[in-house]
Amino acid sequence: MSVGPQELERQLAERHRPLLVLYPEISTEQRAHREDWRAVDKAPLLADYHPRDLAMVFDHACSRGGSARTNPSHDRQRVVDALGANACERIDVIDGVGHADRDGFWAEYYRIAGKVTPHERDEAYPYRTYAHVVYGQDLPAAAAYESLVAIEYWTFYLYNDWKSTHEGDWELVIVFLRQPADPSEPPRPIACAYSAHHGGFRSDWAQVEKVDDAGQPDAQGTHPVVYVANGSHANYFYGPGSYHTSTKVFGARIISGEFPFTGEFVDYTTSRDEGKPVFPEVQLVPPAENGHWAGDWRWLNFTGEWGSSPMPPWLAPLLRVVPKGYRFDLQRRVWGAPASLPPRRNWRDPFSWADNECQEAPVPGSWLVTR
Repeated sequence: MSVGPQELERQLAERHRPLLVLYPEISTEQRAHREDWRAVDKAPLLADYHPRDLAMVFDHACSRGGSARTNPSHDRQRVVDALGANACERIDVIDGVGHADRDGFWAEYYRIAGKVTPHERDEAYPYRTYAHVVYGQDLPAAAAYESLVAIEYWTFYLYNDWKSTHEGDWELVIVFLRQPADPSEPPRPIACAYSAHHGGFRSDWAQVEKVDDAGQPDAQGTHPVVYVANGSHANYFYGPGSYHTSTKVFGARIISGEFPFTGEFVDYTTSRDEGKPVFPEVQLVPPAENGHWAGDWRWLNFTGEWGSSPMPPWLAPLLRVVPKGYRFDLQRRVWGAPASLPPRRNWRDPFSWADNECQEAPVPGSWLVTR
């Protein structure tokens, strides 16, 4: 019996789902000896920062329109309805705390997580990634990408616990495939691109570290390995290591260590042996109907911010004269406010994003040996 296109996409997304290597958490006892965690190289991680199912957000978030707070009852249905109708500008990922109260955020997270056993929490809010499939032939630049398919894996982290702190963090891993001339054959992976702050890195499939279905190293494996940076969740192709990332500001590329007023931003990854390897569960995003999603997927209609950010409160009223799309883009680029998915370029056109916004991934080891 033949299967439909959605089932084929689901099988493809399962076949190539990434293995995330998460940074090991640091105990409270160790953290007690670090009075100013921003002054040290590695911010302490004393909490579970795994990419959870969005149900954890919907069960504990609060939607906001401007400064008005709604849904203090934490009703999942009301939160999803507000997002589906795009009736709010922001949701607070966990109600009652914000980006600046780092200890308060994790204390509330632990209070929520402590209501149930770790097993029950993992059952209710499993490690999750949301897969979105894009076909190059459906884009305006079809001539360039018509034979390509992109499987986007979007993961959501509750808190960006780095030198920049903010609620909510959407990160992205893309596996690019080429459709063979014979339609009966499955698409073949050719490259990957990983998000890292306001840009990302890309690499040929042959250079990507891969594992098999059991998570064991395998050069012929179908799952890319992703090293998730300490606290910031930026994605890298190799670990352990330290990385300076970059972004474009007014057309010029600036290295993260050169950001004005902020000091040096460095990401750290860990090894597969010391980190926590996680295969997140895959949930396939269905296609939109007339540009909108319905049912359980109506939260994708939301175009606001996923969590509070460190933007100065006095500036918010002044920015309301700026059109919403430009305002959210400015807030995301300057203060790290996590934007919604469908308005993003890398959601709509991952091919040109990888071409224009990503850098070649650095290759570890000796330059001569790698050649």
